[in-house]
Amino acid sequence: VWGAALMWYCNAKAPGEPVHVFAHSHGAQVAAYAFARGLRGRLLTVAAPVRRDMEGIYRRAAANADAWTHIYTGRGDRWAWLGTLGDGLLGIRRKMPAPAENIYEPDQDHRSLLNPDLWTARDWWQFIRASTV
Repeated sequence: VWGAALMWYCNAKAPGEPVHVFAHSHGAQVAAYAFARGLRGRLLTVAAPVRRDMEGIYRRAAANADAWTHIYTGRGDRWAWLGTLGDGLLGIRRKMPAPAENIYEPDQDHRSLLNPDLWTARDWWQFIRASTV
């Protein structure tokens, strides 16, 4: 439902145009559903739980994404780990499946990956400089 709502919103803001979508944490699942339904553009996900039960959606989303960048961290991100519980996989995956570009940022946690100073230091703003929805 929320993926359809995001797709509707993006199409209302930029009819027929590719969009840039930024999603944090479980917002990545909403964005993946929107892209899987046909939304076109660039997708940036940060600190998202990479769930096994979403693999089919991730594949369909990647087919519609002009580019997909995923920024993640390691053990310090307990929220992303908790977000994978019940997905049918024993173990933890942090990387989004290909063709997503995965960027590992060590020594951070779920919230600190959104720190503007970190984004400036790493030049991650490049991923969302164009029109963002």
